[in-house]
Amino acid sequence: KPDNEIAYYNLSLAYHRLKDFNSAITNAEKAVKLEPNNPHPLVALAMIYLDQGDSKKAQDTYRKARDLDGRYRQKWFLAHLKEAGFSQEQIKLVEKLLSEI
Repeated sequence: KPDNEIAYYNLSLAYHRLKDFNSAITNAEKAVKLEPNNPHPLVALAMIYLDQGDSKKAQDTYRKARDLDGRYRQKWFLAHLKEAGFSQEQIKLVEKLLSEI
């Protein structure tokens, strides 16, 4: 379904694992557009930016996710990202991002 945010979000995580950053960003941005109040696609997008080396864009995007859900200010909360489809390597990237903000 072209309006299924979850599919685009999952694709963004999968493309990130494949190091296809352009496709990962395209899918994460689509997920954000379809469900702007869901912090998960923003966290994924921030992680992708960080892995690409764009720390400023990553931090700005992560702050948007944090504004939607304040629990993203706490490192302990990131453990739930596994249930949201993030790999352990991806969770470590988000932890790194959180420590930089």
